Amino acid sequence: MVEVSSNFRFIGQGVYSVAEAGRLTGVSVENLRRWARGYHYQCRGEKRYSPPIIGTGLTERDQDPILEFRDIIEARFLAAFRKAGVSWRVIRMVAAKVHGTLEQTHPFATRIFRTDGRTILLQLISDDEMDNRLVDLLHDQYEWDRVVGDYLVEEKVEFSPTQEPIRWWPLGQDRQVVVDPARAFGAPIVSDEGVQTYLLAKAVGIEGDVDFVAHWYSVKPEAVRDAVTFETGLRPAL
Repeated sequence: MVEVSSNFRFIGQGVYSVAEAGRLTGVSVENLRRWARGYHYQCRGEKRYSPPIIGTGLTERDQDPILEFRDIIEARFLAAFRKAGVSWRVIRMVAAKVHGTLEQTHPFATRIFRTDGRTILLQLISDDEMDNRLVDLLHDQYEWDRVVGDYLVEEKVEFSPTQEPIRWWPLGQDRQVVVDPARAFGAPIVSDEGVQTYLLAKAVGIEGDVDFVAHWYSVKPEAVRDAVTFETGLRPAL
């Protein structure tokens, strides 16, 4: 039986709760909260504050951060850095420099950074500001492509003429699933018919019959299969 989780309780114009963002990105809710809220920490007996690195600055009633579509794309890039072993201190330093230089609110989500990110960082950051892992990434094109490729394969994200991300195709553009902030309030849907993937996957879990669900929702069977593939590949909301 297909088991999926419905936690898209706060979506409007491509705006997501941290739980929703966690399901979509694979980044832990704890990390997303820290990245969006900022946090205090102790250093040599002194209390310091690390400011937010993503987020809208808005919160839900329970004070959980609210994220937007560009935060989703940017968080995946930051997670790729972290997964590759780049230190959090260096990631924050990189983010601050890139934000200031490119004058973009979400520079890691733009096509500019996707195509020229390695060159941009080499120009912005001195060797004494890097850690060993970032040095390796920036001086090896193959290694850079390998690390960020799973998150930032260009075919999976569509950009506007101003280089902003406008759609994300998590299974690739040859498949049916799309995350589009202008449709269904940003929830994942099958592209042609616009039905939420959660609903299709849940129906298959109950009925056990792809063709029946496709007929019931008036969608193509391959769209239902893609919805199931997508939903079962998501991490549970934490």
